[in-house]
Amino acid sequence: MIIGYGTGRCGTKSLALFLNQQPGYEVTHEGIALPWYPALSEIPASVYIMTENQGDVAYYWLQYVNRILSGRGDARAIHIWREEEQVVASFWAYKQNQILMSSWKAYPFDHYEQSKDAIVTTVRRYMTIAKELKKRYRQLIYTMHISELNQPEALLEWLGIEDGNPTPVHDYNRRDTAPMQNPRPQTGFIP
Repeated sequence: MIIGYGTGRCGTKSLALFLNQQPGYEVTHEGIALPWYPALSEIPASVYIMTENQGDVAYYWLQYVNRILSGRGDARAIHIWREEEQVVASFWAYKQNQILMSSWKAYPFDHYEQSKDAIVTTVRRYMTIAKELKKRYRQLIYTMHISELNQPEALLEWLGIEDGNPTPVHDYNRRDTAPMQNPRPQTGFIP
């Protein structure tokens, strides 16, 4: 199974779209609802029946990667990241546009106040945990910068996909960072 994770506002949706356009892959974006704090929930049984080419990408997987990778021999994880200042600016822009307001407390910010400091602190904590996971599971976690979605050959090689579709789903060199039209509808595994 494939688990993708990142802070949010870092390309998780584009990563899911990219993986889902590969032959035989079924990957969703935030398709498995899990709480941020694992103690509040068990991993659904449906996660354990996913095949090696099925998966999900979402910010909350960071808290479950250890259990997934240690419990399944075929599990792999992809950590996607983006520069801190860009993540913070993107979260803040969403907040300013009132899009995030209603779900602000759903994301695990260190403070419930709606501030850039809360975002910065949370992103730094997230990245610290992600780096520790990478040290522990060096061979099972692929770490990539968001721009690698423009030239994904190394990711395709790591996944063992020889005849993959390297077509980017997003152009991260543009100022307008809206995702490009997905070449294949996302129909991934939804438990």
